[in-house]
Amino acid sequence: MPLSNIKIHRSGPEMLNELIGRLPTSDLERWALKTAGPPFLLQLATPRSMESTMNPERLFKVTEFLQPADGEPIRSVITESADAAVVAWYVKPGQSISAHMHPDGQDTWTILSGCGEYSVSSNGESIAIAKGDVLVAHRREVHGVLNTGQEPLVFVSVVSPAASGFEPL
Repeated sequence: MPLSNIKIHRSGPEMLNELIGRLPTSDLERWALKTAGPPFLLQLATPRSMESTMNPERLFKVTEFLQPADGEPIRSVITESADAAVVAWYVKPGQSISAHMHPDGQDTWTILSGCGEYSVSSNGESIAIAKGDVLVAHRREVHGVLNTGQEPLVFVSVVSPAASGFEPL
């Protein structure tokens, strides 16, 4: 099990409590805390349930994941952990990703090429998007896209956390 170690050379539970108090709440929920001492050693261990989904790679080539398709665009997962799902999208001219929302997280899109109309509400409102734009749909915010251009709309989506849910409209 991968570990991150922090040594605490002062004795006493006060120092340990102070250090634990500095950790973000999300870390306390995701990591198992163990101590041994003196000197105290705080070990942050990845829970076994996450080990199988964690990818040690940190560099990915988007072009290796793009999957042009007739019909509906394909959701091509680049990498996924409990923290986020990173997905490559290739949307042909005239194709769309239906309006939807994520009830328990946000979806951030970075447009790499192409253009389109990005849905911002359930009543059909949209905004024009193009290469270089970054779009953030916060928790429960409607989003989707129609490729209105002559070239593929290519973007990377980061859904955080990965288990954000999905509700079509």
